[in-house]
Amino acid sequence: MDITTLLKRGFKLTAIASFFFWHFAVALPEGAQVSAGSATVTQSGTTTTINQSSQNTVINWTGFNTAVNETVRFNQPSVSSIALNKINSGLPTNFNGSLFANGQVWIVNPNGVVFGANSQVNVAGLLVTTHNITDSNFMSGQYKFDMVPGFENSKIINNGSITVADTGMVALVAPGVENNGIITANLGKVYLSSGSSFVLDLYGDQLINFGTSPAVQNGYVSNSGTITANGGKVYMTANSAAQVVQDVVSMSGTIEATSVSVNKKGEIILNGGNAGTTRVSGKLKASGGGHIETSGHKLIIEPTAVIDAGQGGSWLVDPYNIIVAGAGSTSNNSGQPNFTPTGNDSTIDVALIDTQLSGGTNVTLATGGVGSPGAQAGDITFNSVMTSSGATATLFLNALHDVTINAAMTTTGQNIDITAGHQINLKAP
Repeated sequence: MDITTLLKRGFKLTAIASFFFWHFAVALPEGAQVSAGSATVTQSGTTTTINQSSQNTVINWTGFNTAVNETVRFNQPSVSSIALNKINSGLPTNFNGSLFANGQVWIVNPNGVVFGANSQVNVAGLLVTTHNITDSNFMSGQYKFDMVPGFENSKIINNGSITVADTGMVALVAPGVENNGIITANLGKVYLSSGSSFVLDLYGDQLINFGTSPAVQNGYVSNSGTITANGGKVYMTANSAAQVVQDVVSMSGTIEATSVSVNKKGEIILNGGNAGTTRVSGKLKASGGGHIETSGHKLIIEPTAVIDAGQGGSWLVDPYNIIVAGAGSTSNNSGQPNFTPTGNDSTIDVALIDTQLSGGTNVTLATGGVGSPGAQAGDITFNSVMTSSGATATLFLNALHDVTINAAMTTTGQNIDITAGHQINLKAP
């Protein structure tokens, strides 16, 4: 029924305005039922308060939506306490308000979750996923999550601001994951991950392990926003069954994980798995001696990409075959100036390597790691002249098969380390 029809039937405009304000400006979580542990839920005005008295608790909700002016607050026994929130609305959760907690908040909705542009999350730790976990496994500390059949296209999307306490974790796990907003987890870990099932280890390294779980059809992760984890680690990973022409890991925004001390070095891992394309067109920064890894079935480093591991840092490139070429090269790609490879080969502009070496960053080009199912031989081919000078650094070429040098490589203050499983071909003039 539209507004015109309502007016024809004699409704006053003030009544109509109130109707639309109520349905579109007020959301509030609803239908809370505690199924494990102990907690109470109260609502006052636009604030929903959860007072958790047990270390862990499970709360089932019929809705967990919030409007911009609404707040959800968890008061928990400690920073390690976990509140598992299962959303059974049958619809994606739209969270546009504020979420505060002194402990860990986990949100499960098989239909997906969207954090709006005005949303604010400030908690000790956050896990948001479309995958389910049983109450018994959760309460016993066995954090195994499985994708719910029929929800293979669900998404977790962040358009707002997510901040966790130092050493905390942010994990967004679903068939499709997008960060278009801001995520901050200094000294902690950030996961944007796509996979069919996973296990979270809170007692060891806070690692998410996908093991040998089946790939997700058309799974993907993307970051067009800003992720900051100084002294911590950022993972963008996809275990996808996508076609090779599809981007399964897309990084067009900024990821910063600078090192803050000798024992707190930043690390950025982008891994597209065995299908689809890993594409980097934004900025990866792990300065201060950090580590950056970019890998996938097909790897595309766009000319707009900025890779900065800093002096003493390292950049590991691990696709199947690698071709190092000059700007504007037409080797096995189409489209200018932003090339799109048409085969399995990954093409890298030699200028990117020159810049990293000259800045003191070690660069590793590696093919055919243990268990790699790549259809190509695992060759590394240099087709463009490389000239670098400056700080001390090393270029490592580690090929499963051949390393072929077709152009001059000149370094001043840098080293070149070549390892080939088959043979090294020096064909430079």
